Amino acid sequence: MVPWYHGAMDTIATNLRFPADEYNKIKLLAFSEGKSTAALIRHAVSLYKNKQLTSSIQINMAEKFKKSAVKINISALDLIKSGRKFE
Repeated sequence: MVPWYHGAMDTIATNLRFPADEYNKIKLLAFSEGKSTAALIRHAVSLYKNKQLTSSIQINMAEKFKKSAVKINISALDLIKSGRKFE
């Protein structure tokens, strides 16, 4: 068996349904980019997935930072005046 998709042999075939006008636009776009419709759809899904994962990771990190933040009851101005550094 010869690997056909990015050297990976563990791929899954799926069946997606699009309205005819949308599919024709996708097919035209794929043709204009020199890709197959499948390659274009895989690429679009990958971009979407990465965007969602990045957003999700950023939100989780922000929440963790917020929860773990050290509470200081002295204003930043007072800390600067006293010559102390934020660490």
